[in-house]
Amino acid sequence: MRKEHVIALGAGLGLSLAAVGCSSDGDGTGSEVATTSAPLQCDSGSYVAFDSANHLNQDLRLAAHAEMNTLMKDAASAMDAGDASAASDMFGAATTIYMEESESASLRVKVMGRLDEHVAGDPVEGERLDATIVKWLEFGSGAQDPLEATVARQWVDKTMTEFFFLSVHHELLAGTRKNWDEAFGYFGSGPDNDEADFRGLASTAFKRDSNNGTSLEPEIFNGLVDGSCEVARALDEAEAEEIDIAGTAVEPIVVDIDLAMQQVLAYSVGHEAFEMIELLEADTVDTDEITIKAAELIPFFVPIERIMNDKGGDSAERAAEIRSIVDAMPVSDPDQMDVGDTSWIDGLGEGPARIIELLEVEYDIEIQG
Repeated sequence: MRKEHVIALGAGLGLSLAAVGCSSDGDGTGSEVATTSAPLQCDSGSYVAFDSANHLNQDLRLAAHAEMNTLMKDAASAMDAGDASAASDMFGAATTIYMEESESASLRVKVMGRLDEHVAGDPVEGERLDATIVKWLEFGSGAQDPLEATVARQWVDKTMTEFFFLSVHHELLAGTRKNWDEAFGYFGSGPDNDEADFRGLASTAFKRDSNNGTSLEPEIFNGLVDGSCEVARALDEAEAEEIDIAGTAVEPIVVDIDLAMQQVLAYSVGHEAFEMIELLEADTVDTDEITIKAAELIPFFVPIERIMNDKGGDSAERAAEIRSIVDAMPVSDPDQMDVGDTSWIDGLGEGPARIIELLEVEYDIEIQG
């Protein structure tokens, strides 16, 4: 008769499980037989963190972003009700969350230091991200009508989405258990991929899946789950705390996750362009809504524009053409913002449709809404 005793080799570190058994050889002597099972991360449809403490700060940053967004939405509602003072206070509270390290697990510090490791030279994009967020928070605090407050919120929110995109990618490249957990945290799906838990990029991906009949959100989540298994295996085999993911089973998973995230952004640009077209074709053109759509489209485009330009060739040409279209939408600079001037809308023409066409070619997608 054989008995097996399962011994955990590491608490919360994602190490393999060992089974040690005694078996009879028929002459009364026992021999030990050792078997090794897969890492914990390889035996679950949910995300099993190497250590849940690893993504605590990422969870707090996503929560801070969600709270900021709620405050900015409420500010637009207050402005609509004629309470400009309350609206300003709400933007002020959102600013405090962003600025104060203790309020958001050093969110601003992390934003300011973020690189873009998609492109040559790994440029620091964080200073631009931070400047964009701060200037639109300031604009929102001084907003004079609901449209200005809403445009400000969109710029802050979508710029934060770029930060989360770059952050997931950054952590995936590191080749450690801790960084993989942090990538999971920055994605914002929760361990069971429950819609009720979606925040940040996971929430955006889910919305785009709903618009287009795609499955990018679960694909990214499953990539994080599968990748955690391969990271655990690779680290166990190397008996190391860090690996170079190049040439390992982890690398293609990272490539697939990153492409799916880029497609989420491309679909998001396309979604705003699609809704612009619908608004332009309506019997009565809602210029406020078109202005808001422009304020969502442009920050969604910025990170993939940089990647397309870095590719060069046809990709760079497509990026340049999209840039020429969005540059005609005067909603990028709060210092020049004039929501009363809607003359630019008359000149949009086929621009939104052309944006969709170019992104469909670039990312091999079909934008349906």
